[in-house]
Amino acid sequence: MSVNPADLQALDAEMTRAFATGDASRLEVLGYGEITTVVVCTSGGRQYACKRLPTFAAVQPAERYAALFDEYVTTLTTSGVRVVPSSLQRLARDDGTVVLYCVQPVLPARQLAARVIERSNDAQALRLFETVLDRILAAVSPRVGVDGQLSNWMVDGDDVLLLDVTTPMLKDAAGRDRLDTGLFLAAVPPP
Repeated sequence: MSVNPADLQALDAEMTRAFATGDASRLEVLGYGEITTVVVCTSGGRQYACKRLPTFAAVQPAERYAALFDEYVTTLTTSGVRVVPSSLQRLARDDGTVVLYCVQPVLPARQLAARVIERSNDAQALRLFETVLDRILAAVSPRVGVDGQLSNWMVDGDDVLLLDVTTPMLKDAAGRDRLDTGLFLAAVPPP
């Protein structure tokens, strides 16, 4: 799954403008996360959910992140966690920095687990919570983590799909985070 590079470039320019001016009126925002924003990009007659990740200083750190992202998705899938189809697309900038976008299909907001649970009775809510918990428990280990917020999960029939895989929660054999969390924290303004 990929967006036409010219369409992604135009989206990136609009996001850059929106960040600089505080005016997001020309963007269709699907959601705001703690670090990033997810917006719609129309390309080739289809709509995609595009999550802009923090800027990388150069190509090599972006490639390391992309490899970690792929490993994380594979690790989760192998452990039984269904992941929303996700791919990364790279935009190189004239100054040598690199921006990555996580591209996914636009899914119905009513299927977000957080929204489904709002309209569920007690038994349905418990079943949904147990389904998410089962997926998390199947995946987690001393070297793998999963962000369990309900807002990161989509309901798909009797099962769930993990939506947010852009923070690869993987540790090395010594228990150190393999993701350079400084990259993501650099995007947060200081207190």
